[in-house]
Amino acid sequence: MILLNVLQKAVLSLKISSDPSSIAFVEALLQFYLLHIVSSSSSGSTIRGSGMVPTFLPLLEYTDPSHLHLVYLAVKALQKLMDYSSSAVPLLRDLGGVELLSQRLELEVHHILKLTGENNSDMVVGESLEINGDQLLSRKRLIKVLLKSLGSSTYTPGNANRSQSSQESTLPATLSLIYRNADKFGGDIYYSAVTVMSDLIHKDPTSLTSLFEMGLPEAFLSSVVSG
Repeated sequence: MILLNVLQKAVLSLKISSDPSSIAFVEALLQFYLLHIVSSSSSGSTIRGSGMVPTFLPLLEYTDPSHLHLVYLAVKALQKLMDYSSSAVPLLRDLGGVELLSQRLELEVHHILKLTGENNSDMVVGESLEINGDQLLSRKRLIKVLLKSLGSSTYTPGNANRSQSSQESTLPATLSLIYRNADKFGGDIYYSAVTVMSDLIHKDPTSLTSLFEMGLPEAFLSSVVSG
């Protein structure tokens, strides 16, 4: 599709330019595709099968704060693709998308811990506090959709292979961080993180031993006990 090629080029152009007009253009294209992914019309079916997964994945590695909203839209589109298209999950996995999602989640979780630490400092006042507050909200919103996407990516119906080796992923350690700092992330993110752990165990029971070895269930139980 012509528009998909335009989006691919526009996404790549953000590596060398963060011009507001370029960001707005990519955002408009992402909104367009997100709308059609969830459409029940024939155009929705066509778009879901048009190779969108590899187009969205590069945005997961964009760390410029001005790109946060674009990353959020790309992850949300990937999550909806996995919900509406049976071929999206194996494709995402084959392209290393699950690990990219896990790595981005790890990055955002560390950002939240840093920002909440800074906001508690007496040195942060006025405009700096406002900027940190805006970033905090944006990054928490991104974390929530990253967790939803990771939950959707854990299993492919009819595929007997394990979705991903827990030992090869940064995900368990990141989930443990969320459990241990539940007060900093809030109830919505904590609940989503628990749901991802539940999905990992339910859809791949063989992962339970390795998850115990990495301390994930222990971190969860400790968070429950501590309230």
